[in-house]
Amino acid sequence: MELRGILLGGLIAGVAGLIGHLLTRNTEHRQWLRGQRQEKYSEFISIYHARSEVLIQYQARGVLPEDFSAKWQSYDGAGLLLVAPEAVALPVLKTVNALERAQNILLKSGPEEDFRSRMRTVNEHYRAALMGMRVDLQEKQAG
Repeated sequence: MELRGILLGGLIAGVAGLIGHLLTRNTEHRQWLRGQRQEKYSEFISIYHARSEVLIQYQARGVLPEDFSAKWQSYDGAGLLLVAPEAVALPVLKTVNALERAQNILLKSGPEEDFRSRMRTVNEHYRAALMGMRVDLQEKQAG
């Protein structure tokens, strides 16, 4: 009878330890993924601001800044798309595409109103991306 109690107690402790290990591992993985998303979101925001600044300066002055090539990084969002939910990825892609169209309007000397309209579209998509990022990071932190 004592042996059964000892074995049962050992079994319960082993199962509890295994469950605890799996839960901890799952939590650590979720935290790692959240960190990856934060990093990619931060990268997108930095590139967005750099690209927008270049476009606005070009539109205002008609000349490209000296550090144009450094600021005008190629960004396709691939890394972000791997870790972000659709509610973030779609507005990010729309923002990137709208920025490209705004650039094309400017560099081809398109009408100023077309550029302004495109930049309004860029800003709408950018705000949607930021909102998605905020919701994503809050949900993942609470969960």
